[in-house]
Amino acid sequence: MNEDRLRTDCARCIGLCCVLLAFDRRLSSEVEGFGGCMRYDCFGAGQAVMAMFEGLSWREGSETMRVMYDAFVVLRERNKAVRCRPEGRENRRG
Repeated sequence: MNEDRLRTDCARCIGLCCVLLAFDRRLSSEVEGFGGCMRYDCFGAGQAVMAMFEGLSWREGSETMRVMYDAFVVLRERNKAVRCRPEGRENRRG
């Protein structure tokens, strides 16, 4: 996996994590107030979700928000696990 895809790129997102942080204790427990939002790392999940739902916005309604939220949480956890794994782990198969 391209390591650049595991880095936050707010320019390619529409503030998905900013909204989610306000409504999800699991996510918001990692930050403290708006200053924490600046330090929050989505591990590339924000821009990945935006690419998956190209042309849609969480602002379109609660159903769209829910689906985007679910995708964000899954992608963030997966990307976090991949980026935080010990170096070389991917080469230890077999």
